[in-house]
Amino acid sequence: VEYFTPEVIITGSMAKDRNVYAKLVTEKQELHDAPLRISEVCTDKNAGWIKLYNPNAEDVTIKGLYMSDDELAPTEWNIPNHVIPAGGELLIVMKNNKSKDALMQIQANFSLKSRETLVLADKDGNILQTVVVPYLNEGQTYVMQSDGKFMIK
Repeated sequence: VEYFTPEVIITGSMAKDRNVYAKLVTEKQELHDAPLRISEVCTDKNAGWIKLYNPNAEDVTIKGLYMSDDELAPTEWNIPNHVIPAGGELLIVMKNNKSKDALMQIQANFSLKSRETLVLADKDGNILQTVVVPYLNEGQTYVMQSDGKFMIK
């Protein structure tokens, strides 16, 4: 028997030869107008960076978004207008990033350190997301998992 409702209760009366078999089938859900998310953070001394992730099924133009390492000044840095492709990420290098990879990248006007709070805000100063960055060793990153929680890698 197939059920197409969001909730199914499985009972012993459904058993066949003392077993109940269940198969979960899901459909990919297209997201529209979902907020951009901070997906990854690196605080390396001379090579810090942040990634913004677009979970939407279409490209998103970032205009009027701000980042800061100070919750009291959420509009510290206006992120330059840029298009993030559907399901894609935008790399933002920190002010202290002196690596070759930082060339020709968008560069923030602040440096991020472990134990600081990274803030993503709109033009009115409304905080859209905060990420409290834990202590990270050189080479470690703080990465958002599929459940929205962060993990040190």
